[in-house]
This record gives sequence, C-alpha cells and structure tokens, in this order.
Amino acid sequence: MITLIHGDDSEKIETSLISIISTTKPIRIDGVKVKLKEFEEQILGGSLFGEESIFVIENIFKNKKKKELLDLIKENNDNFSGVLVERGKVNKRDLLSIKFDSIVEHFLPQYYFKFLDDFYPQNSKSLANLYTKLLKTMTAEQIYYSLVKRIRGLIAVKLGMTGHSEIARFEPWQLGKLKQQARMWTEEELLSFYKKLFEIEVKMKSSNLPVSLEKYLDMMIRTELN
Repeated sequence: MITLIHGDDSEKIETSLISIISTTKPIRIDGVKVKLKEFEEQILGGSLFGEESIFVIENIFKNKKKKELLDLIKENNDNFSGVLVERGKVNKRDLLSIKFDSIVEHFLPQYYFKFLDDFYPQNSKSLANLYTKLLKTMTAEQIYYSLVKRIRGLIAVKLGMTGHSEIARFEPWQLGKLKQQARMWTEEELLSFYKKLFEIEVKMKSSNLPVSLEKYLDMMIRTELN
C-alpha cells in the first residue's frame, strides 16, 4: 500500500504521518539524498525488518532520479508498504507517475503567506484583517510561531547572516522576497519587535499573559505596526 502526504502545513502533515506509522516500525529514507543503488537495497531488504515495517520516504519528488526511484517502488509494489511525504505540492504529472492507494493533502490558506510577506510597519489595517481570516483555520499559537520564524529570517537578512539556519536553505527568489520585506523595517524596529515576541513566550510559560494569545497578537499588530 502506498500513501502520499503532501502540502505546506507541516503540523498537519506530521499528525497524518504519525497516525499511519504509530503501530508500525518505520524505515525512514531521505528521498532527496538517497542514491539509486542504496534505495534498491533498502527496498529489497525491507522485509527483513518484519511484516509490520513501513517505509517513510521524504521528498522523493525533489530527487533528480525520481523516475528511477519510483520505478523501483512499482517493480516491488507487491511487497512494498510506504508513505511518501512531500513538503510542498506534487504536480499533476508526478501524481500520475505512480498509483497511490491514498492521497492526503494539507495546504495552508493562500492568505497565510500574504500575511507573512506583508508583515511590516505601517500596514496594521491590512494585517489585522488577514490575521482575523487566519484564525478561522489556524490557532493563535501556529500564527505566533510562524511570526517568530519570519522575524528571525528578516533579522538574519538585515544583518547579513546568510548562513543563519532560518535562511540557509532558501532559494534565491525566496531570499530576494525576504530582502525586499526587510527594507520595510529598520534594524532597531526588527530587534524591538522580536524582543516583544520573545517576551510573549516568557509570559505564556509563566501564565502571565494578561489576555489570550489571540487577543494579544491582535493588539500587537494594531499598535506596533500602526
């Protein structure tokens, strides 16, 4: 049985994956880095781990040899049980390249990315509206940690820290967008806002946040970015 889980909502992807493999013995494979010969040996030797074992192959569609890798799966389909996990959207051509028994999709709403990309000073009205929309499909905690990650990335770009973990794996076009967004902030504004985000986490851990996180973030957006 072959299941595909793809999308950009990492939290829901992990939840779906855990629900599938929780009672099995997963054999994890990095689909991006795995070599054809190594992959063949793992697929053929999978039965040695017992009948309850299952393969978890991440980002196989990003491998330059994806056709050959998928062909190996198809050739051993009778004895193969696995979950292909793709961080991102799998295109229609790739979806048709192998028969899946089940396809699970977890995509974030488009305005999630607009919210993060438009997060800069003097844009509070638009951001407040987007924030309200996001709360219909995401928790305040998810939005908070997304903001922490984005502000860290902006600080790294602003300070020229190209090797920072938040941006080290970014594609050139992603870095370009981040640099453009960072120009909307001064270094002082970014560091000050990040400090406030950090203070929120401290208050949450000590149960000293004066209102709910949902309301606190709303107030921050309306006042700090006004």
